[in-house]
Amino acid sequence: MSNFESIFSSNTQVDENLNELFQKKIERPIEPETPAKSEQDLKKSSQKKFKKLDPETEKRTIFIGNLSKETKKEDLLKIFKSYGKIESVRFRNIVPEDITKPKKYAFITKQTHPNKQTINAFVRFKEEDSAKNAANEVNGMEFKGLHLRVDLATRSKVHDNKRSVFLGGLPFDCSDEDVYSHFSKCGPIEFVRLIRDNKTGIGKGFGYVQFKTADTVALAIRLEGTSINNRKIRVERCVKKQKESKKETKINKSSDSKKGILNKKENKFQTKSDSRKPKKDQEIIKKKKKFDKEDTKMDKPKLSKEDRAKNWKLNKVKRRKTMKKKHVSTNKKDNIKFKI
Repeated sequence: MSNFESIFSSNTQVDENLNELFQKKIERPIEPETPAKSEQDLKKSSQKKFKKLDPETEKRTIFIGNLSKETKKEDLLKIFKSYGKIESVRFRNIVPEDITKPKKYAFITKQTHPNKQTINAFVRFKEEDSAKNAANEVNGMEFKGLHLRVDLATRSKVHDNKRSVFLGGLPFDCSDEDVYSHFSKCGPIEFVRLIRDNKTGIGKGFGYVQFKTADTVALAIRLEGTSINNRKIRVERCVKKQKESKKETKINKSSDSKKGILNKKENKFQTKSDSRKPKKDQEIIKKKKKFDKEDTKMDKPKLSKEDRAKNWKLNKVKRRKTMKKKHVSTNKKDNIKFKI
């Protein structure tokens, strides 16, 4: 007996401990089944991600724009402490140098993007009057070489069309201070608002300038075609587009229908007096066609029986040829030529 056969033979002795290990079954712990989430739980989870803003708290908060990224919470408390008790201070629109890192970590460690020099903030007061006073008095103040834009949080994206100007074709790396220095010759500026991307902080190429008086708008429009950072800009008046009401649209449609009717066949717009004419003309054309058909029947000469038989055979041959072209079967029986 070979050594290989002796190992697997029945006479070989095996340890009892090894037999126990092989005979034992590995029993995995049964995991409890997780119950399916109900509709209410899904709604709660979605509400946590997207918190709804309370209108009462928004009235008590102010928006501060064009802040230097080196500002601290203590600096804002010193400025706004005199207007009333402050509940909270929040910094927003921070762009980290490394996108993978969170914004809060980048702001604390000062690892923000070098091209983004400004940030925004929100300050919440305990009283509504203190927020209004702070927004009116601190707006336009210079802080660390930058003009602050301060307004209520509910009105941070609103501007007065009579006192403001639309700017287009701005360079993407343009700052608020570049626009301030360019339009300060026209008159006192209330604020400058440039539209930027929330994630990258890069400008989108347009913005608004609101002046303290409406007379300065005419002077600002004269700067049409001037350049900021070696790029020509477009300056226009801010005009609110009026939406047509449902009543006006109905009146316009009814007036158009009274004036005329669109003829679909000819693609011409005709009045009611003209629209009656084609109906009469069509009737006349139909009658003419009938007479023409009758005339052609009368003009044709009568054929004899022999000629009719020849014509019928020729037509039959033509039909067979066309049918062969359309359908060619693989069977040999079907492809047999017809003898005439």
